[in-house]
Amino acid sequence: MSEGKLEWLDRVLRDLSAFSADLVTPGLAPTTALASSLSGVSAPLHSVLQSVDAFAKYLPLALDDAALADPQSVRDIDVVPTTMHARPSRRPSDYVVREGRALPRYWLRERSVATPPIGHLRWLTGLTGLLRQQLDIEASRLGKQIEHARFARAGASVYAVADMHTLDQMQMRLRQAGQRLQHCAKAIATYADARVAPSDTLPSPFPRGLPWKKLRVLRETLGHADQRLGPWLGQALRPPIAVADIPYLYQRWCGVQIIHAARRLGWQADGEIVGALFLGGLIRLQCDDEVVELWVEPRLSAAQAPRIGWHSGRDGELTPDFLFVTGAPGQRDAFVLDATLSTQQEFLAEKTRYRNQLIGLDTLFIAGVPQTRRPLRSWSAAPIRSSHCRVADPQGIGGTIPMDANEAAFPALDAWLSDVLHHARASQVYRLPHGSNKQ
Repeated sequence: MSEGKLEWLDRVLRDLSAFSADLVTPGLAPTTALASSLSGVSAPLHSVLQSVDAFAKYLPLALDDAALADPQSVRDIDVVPTTMHARPSRRPSDYVVREGRALPRYWLRERSVATPPIGHLRWLTGLTGLLRQQLDIEASRLGKQIEHARFARAGASVYAVADMHTLDQMQMRLRQAGQRLQHCAKAIATYADARVAPSDTLPSPFPRGLPWKKLRVLRETLGHADQRLGPWLGQALRPPIAVADIPYLYQRWCGVQIIHAARRLGWQADGEIVGALFLGGLIRLQCDDEVVELWVEPRLSAAQAPRIGWHSGRDGELTPDFLFVTGAPGQRDAFVLDATLSTQQEFLAEKTRYRNQLIGLDTLFIAGVPQTRRPLRSWSAAPIRSSHCRVADPQGIGGTIPMDANEAAFPALDAWLSDVLHHARASQVYRLPHGSNKQ
């Protein structure tokens, strides 16, 4: 990959991570080198999962290391089948009656066990609880994102099934991390032979072994994902970067620029913004009582039509990158924007296919005659250097928005989006449930 491409990708990754580190991960992209290395999870959650894995790895070593360096001896009792250095059990269930006599089946043997001091165990228990808290926060946030993504990306095609499988794998990874923390907590309790109260106080003296040094560094950086994001991004930027990942990163970057453009035009974004950009879903752009629904990677099919208002005009599914829906149910219009890394005019012109392939659920009446409702615009966004949009036809049905990551501003995007927002204002029919009606 050329140096120029690395600089371009660096801007994309930096902008995405500045908006939310979640967006750097490929998410629902196909399995690739970058996707596999990041485990298919968001960056903050990825850091927490890495911390859980490291804690589970070093905890047994740390317990043994502390027990040998500064042991506290406690008595433990083993149940053994022989009498050597053992005494009979007092439990009736450990006896069997033979020829009228009660004979012991098991014997009890006491042994001395070296365990880490209680202060060490309390600190480890506190670290376990902190990891559990961090994991619960990230899991709750990702759970909401997955819930919205399941709705927006539902369908019957093999691609929809693959998306659902990916979302299931994300949730499975969370459950596995929770189970590992439970096993760690049980291991600490087993060493102490009792329930251990958590503590944030460092053990004194602190063990010098490598496992304890690793756990101390983990504790100091836990909760500060930004400290680990720099090296993580550096690893992501090292060539070779999987070519299949770059379109997904560019598409998310375009989504972030759309949110910024809407805010510059006086509209606010509401809903699961990061979740929608990360996995797909709904973002609401609001200004006063006007609302524009921005669907990110919706899987448009007949099953989704009642909610979204648009579906494929044939059997099957369509998944544009961005679908803007304006107007109230019964009068909904749509604007399609699809991001692409290609700058060839032939390929850019293909993005107008959504104009012919998408059908609105609402009927359009012209002079009282019912007509099929089609998207008003079906455009592309491409890394072209220009401050003006490229209009493909006199009606503006097709065209291209220049979206070069090397540019500092995007006036062409502002101009295109302002047309969408002005259309929403002109319709004056879509209101928030609690909004007042305008005359």
